[in-house]
Amino acid sequence: MVKALGGKIPPFWTNIYGAPLKHNKVELGDSMKKQMNNLPEIATTYRGRMLMTLEMLDNDADEFDEVNQKRNVKKLPRDLYPRTRIYKMRAHFVLGCEIPAFLSPKNLGKNSKMQLVMTCGLNEIRSSRRPNLKGVVEWNDMEEGEKMLLPEDLSQVPDIFLYLCKGEGDNRKPVCYRRFTAKELVGDHGGFTNDVQWISMKEDSSIDALADDEFPGNVLVRLGFGTEEDAHRTPWDRADMDAVNKRVPYQLRVHVYQGRRLPPADSNGLLDPYLVVRCLGEKPKETSKKKKTRDPLWYETIYFDINLPELKYAPQVMLRVMDYDEFDSNDFVGLAALNLSDAHIRTSQQLADGKLSTLPDPKWYPVMYQEPGDSEGELLASLELIRKQFPDENIPPSVSIVPETRKAFLEITVLGLRSMEPFQFLPIQLPFIEFILGGKDHASQEMITEKSKRPTGSNPNYLQRILKEVELPVNAHFAPRLNIIVKDTRLGGFQTPIIGSASIEMSSKIPWSKHYRPPQSDNFAEIELETADEFSEESPLLGGGDKDDVESVDNGAGVFGALKSMGVDFDAAGGFDDAASRHSSNPEDDEDEKQKKYLKHRDLLDSELESELKTTPFEKYALHIGQKQKKRSMLAMLNPFKKKPASVGGDGLYKIAGQFKGLIRIIEREDERPLLDMERLMKSLPYEIRIYVLDGVGFAPMDLGLNGRPGKSDPYLRMKLGKEKVDDRKNFIDDTTDPDFYKMYQINALLPGASILTIEAMDHDFVGGDDLIGRTTIDLEDRLFDQRWQDMGKMYETSSRLRPKPLETRTLNIPTSKAPMGTIKMWIDILTPNQAHEYPPIDISLPPPVDLELRVIIWKARNVPSFDEAEDMNDLFFRCWMEGSDYQETDIHWRAKKGKGSFNWRMKFPITLGHKQPNTKTPYFHIQGWDKDVFTANDAIGESMMDLGTYFQRAYKQKTNVQFFEDDEETRKKKKKATSDDDAAVKKIKEATGLWDDDDPPDAKWIKLESVDHKTHTRNYMGEVCVSMEVVPMEKAKQQPVGQGRSAPNNSPYLPPPAGRLSFSLNPFKVFNDLLGPSICNRIMCCLCCVAFMVLIYFLAPFINLAIVTFK
Repeated sequence: MVKALGGKIPPFWTNIYGAPLKHNKVELGDSMKKQMNNLPEIATTYRGRMLMTLEMLDNDADEFDEVNQKRNVKKLPRDLYPRTRIYKMRAHFVLGCEIPAFLSPKNLGKNSKMQLVMTCGLNEIRSSRRPNLKGVVEWNDMEEGEKMLLPEDLSQVPDIFLYLCKGEGDNRKPVCYRRFTAKELVGDHGGFTNDVQWISMKEDSSIDALADDEFPGNVLVRLGFGTEEDAHRTPWDRADMDAVNKRVPYQLRVHVYQGRRLPPADSNGLLDPYLVVRCLGEKPKETSKKKKTRDPLWYETIYFDINLPELKYAPQVMLRVMDYDEFDSNDFVGLAALNLSDAHIRTSQQLADGKLSTLPDPKWYPVMYQEPGDSEGELLASLELIRKQFPDENIPPSVSIVPETRKAFLEITVLGLRSMEPFQFLPIQLPFIEFILGGKDHASQEMITEKSKRPTGSNPNYLQRILKEVELPVNAHFAPRLNIIVKDTRLGGFQTPIIGSASIEMSSKIPWSKHYRPPQSDNFAEIELETADEFSEESPLLGGGDKDDVESVDNGAGVFGALKSMGVDFDAAGGFDDAASRHSSNPEDDEDEKQKKYLKHRDLLDSELESELKTTPFEKYALHIGQKQKKRSMLAMLNPFKKKPASVGGDGLYKIAGQFKGLIRIIEREDERPLLDMERLMKSLPYEIRIYVLDGVGFAPMDLGLNGRPGKSDPYLRMKLGKEKVDDRKNFIDDTTDPDFYKMYQINALLPGASILTIEAMDHDFVGGDDLIGRTTIDLEDRLFDQRWQDMGKMYETSSRLRPKPLETRTLNIPTSKAPMGTIKMWIDILTPNQAHEYPPIDISLPPPVDLELRVIIWKARNVPSFDEAEDMNDLFFRCWMEGSDYQETDIHWRAKKGKGSFNWRMKFPITLGHKQPNTKTPYFHIQGWDKDVFTANDAIGESMMDLGTYFQRAYKQKTNVQFFEDDEETRKKKKKATSDDDAAVKKIKEATGLWDDDDPPDAKWIKLESVDHKTHTRNYMGEVCVSMEVVPMEKAKQQPVGQGRSAPNNSPYLPPPAGRLSFSLNPFKVFNDLLGPSICNRIMCCLCCVAFMVLIYFLAPFINLAIVTFK
């Protein structure tokens, strides 16, 4: 931000917030005060402000250390301070509901008076202190504060706090608060146009004055904050205070219909709910108590005779949800606040005349624990106000609020329970399921399955179809929820504890509802299941259909039709269109992967198959157990050092206990056809599950990195399906985050039955337990009974190949994080015993890595610029290496002249080729030319990098010698003829004259050397080097070895001694020429000639003078 503003921010005020300076509750391990002092956004108290500037300074000259610094600066002139304006704040404190009560320290047996305080910085306005009468406090005070000089920029103005306080003077304690920014109160139309509104207070956790289950209260206030000009333009009428005091008699009718998804308060995941209705301090009234349900149906009307002010100043109606406990105190679960300004109003005369006799439409009101959004659950209710003509008027009761119903049939196809967790440390023994539509009161609508533990108690199958006549509301808005309660049989049936429960919204399943969603019949139609005694080829469930149909094209009945309807182009013969974003080719070498038979015609998905299919053939509902808010024991209540939980409702033991799988629908006729063929569905059959796992990508590193290296993992796979387990720990892959598995795992299963296949990627550790990297789960029943999955690959089925299922990319996750922990590529085949016998498993294992030897010969160099300008020569050598390996060097061509060098030097590099081998991933070969300096650092002349991937691929496939720069036949003949024409004398003359590099060796290539000018970013030509390269299989390299450099065995090819090197000679001119170079020798000769000429002139001068005189 500082950089975006030009590197400097002018002076501005920054406000400081923290915990209250006093009244903090001292608790063992309490950290709320520290959190507030460190995190100003959650603080509850203004603690001052600072005037600051920010500036970014260049540090190219290292003028400043990279540490926090304190430097003396001049005092800022007042004219540079932020501009200011005069502000005012104003408040109309009306009343409060559900205000927490505190015993008065002065008046025993009475509640402490409560007060509202509004602050901005060090300025405050406050209401009078009023008594708390059964949770209702009436203030009706209108106050305006003094003028405040604050920054003109609202973002620099201190936040406004509204406190609910008890006590007075120095003992005043702000037990609850709400915090607003100045911009929030000023708004778009000035800060004094706001109307009265209900504000939910929040408990100050650092003070911790409320009990764990005590509500902080709601207050009705009108808050104003803005400039002095806005305050003058928008005066408030004090007649509003009279409107609060003026009361009118009403009869309040609270119509309570039902609740849904109320927070579980008992350990069985349910609660025994009832409502306590409170309004304006009147005696609380209760609804009836419902047993063991989170979705109670009450259909009751609560009456209050009360006197109310103008309705916008009227108190709220509080519906407190309580959990009934027979042998313990009842527990507060949450509450819903209903505004009387939303009530339906009529007069008693209209009611007596029979007018407006219809009931008001109810609404769903959210349940909160201490503040909106901190809990779950809703209450369906409405308010009705009957205005009386006189206070004692008798008004007839309300008509029944029970909705009109009609006959229908509830069809439940129960497949079974899946992945049930042990209960009370014991495995599930003999579970059964109760279905209750509308609560226990409607016993005629209660349905129970048989008891089952087949195939296991944790994954029992029921395979039942329950059809029950039920009464459902004509208005689907009142549709009851279907409760699923799972019980286990213990002690021979004497004990049947609840081990899980769920509730299902039924309004979308009622055919006459406007929100009706019909079952996805395409998922279930025409599914032909094979019987246990006859796995007929006429049943195409698992790809064993008529072989004459394998060339038929799916035109919409299966997954391809579904994808086509979503806008994905598909060609039956060619697979998915390249433009489809969800499909891509394999990230490895495309052409090489396509040659693999097992990937031919197999669709490649970039995500899970479930994201492609969108829907599943069965409905699955999570079963829960436990309570959201842990109940307080008597011992905990008496513990003075008990730490209050940091978040409300977070200390319960509410968890998923398992899963119900089946189909639920409402039908209007009893004789409607079931969605599934029940005779074939209701029998478990054996299947063989083959899981083909190719590789993993981006696994989360579980081991620490060392010496700056990134962390890695040692992954292996672990699988579980019911009681069947596969653990591949012994084959863990060392030190990688992109493992290659390429394995097939096999598990036997009975389906329907335990169907959740869990695949876990684990990190192997030699010390301590292995770590979970991530897991993915697959529901095999959803695939087996989904006709779209059955049809996948149907057109490519042959007598020797099963229908190719898509290769999917599944994301690994862990329960403690939403971030993906990596992906794996895999596909699954589900086979009957006959199919398992007919189609053997596919071998997807990777071929073993291939070891080879790369042989490189540096023959000679030319056109290499001289780095010794005086001598015009280089002491030339070359350095070569494969990417990621150590380098090797040639010997040194001392005093190389005319940019030429001769080496005839062989280098050998071991390489390994294969899937994801380093030499396969980075097949780069580097050549560098260097000038040797004895007393200083060597000079790099130029370099070249060669991509050997094509040659490596040929060597990997052919498993034989590959010559990289092999000459064609014509070139080979020319080189052979030129070599044979030269005899030894000619070669000596060529070497003496510098023409020894005219002939190129066989199977060699000149490689250009370049250097980069880092200032201009241009590449400069720095000569060439003649190179031969060959790859030899390691076995053959051991059988036919060659020497390093020119050492024995010197063959394949023979490397002659290099030409043009320094040699001993009795000719001093040749020695000086070789050592000093032609350039220096020529200069020396020129100097000698000049000296000789001068000496000659000196000695011949007398004779020259004599001759001149004589001839004159």
